[in-house]
Amino acid sequence: MSVLMRMHIPHMPEEAYLASREHVEPALAATPACHSHVAVAEDGGLTVFEVWDDADAWRTFFDAVIRPVLPPGTEPNPTFLPVLGFDVLTAAPV
Repeated sequence: MSVLMRMHIPHMPEEAYLASREHVEPALAATPACHSHVAVAEDGGLTVFEVWDDADAWRTFFDAVIRPVLPPGTEPNPTFLPVLGFDVLTAAPV
């Protein structure tokens, strides 16, 4: 069953996220197990929401691609929720 992953990364500035996209975005787009990605600035850090095939696929991607670009000492604590429905309403990026 697909999962919604929510992860807050404290103290990660918007600039660091935007800079990391150059490295992360192509890898994310090439990962068939990831179906969506949304990031928001929240509580002095960054919160990411993604829909994945399962939590194991997310962990594999995180360890290989995301962990290397996180600020030193950052250890996010993701939560996973089962997805009951997922609809794509527009293909236009924000």
